[in-house]
Amino acid sequence: ANIAIITPLLLFTIIMSAATTTGEESDLPGNYLSESLEPQGVHKLADPDSSPLVSKKEFPPGNTLGTGLWECTPGTWEITRTTTESFLVLKGKATITETDGTVRVELVPGLWHTTPSGWSGRWEIKETVRKMYVLTP
Repeated sequence: ANIAIITPLLLFTIIMSAATTTGEESDLPGNYLSESLEPQGVHKLADPDSSPLVSKKEFPPGNTLGTGLWECTPGTWEITRTTTESFLVLKGKATITETDGTVRVELVPGLWHTTPSGWSGRWEIKETVRKMYVLTP
């Protein structure tokens, strides 16, 4: 079986290579907090009493299933990952919990985290979150 292991250094390298493909200053990671993102509407998995708004900007995927910036306003949803996602939180606060309700991680700026393919749980965005992400099988 092919298993992709994404370390923080590898994730940073992937994002840097994806981010510098056009050579534009706006593509550099230093601007990722102010980078303009494309609105996507309410999160497709949002709980009925929640309406978190999602925006994103995709980068060329290189040898991944996808890379980019993702932002979401406060809200909640349940998810089962179909890909592995490794990400760096750039801003905001959120809690990811397991299906049994135990806290998996408290997301804060500067935190690297990975949710593996097949993982199920719940997101609760407390303050608008922006993250750089890489998707792998």
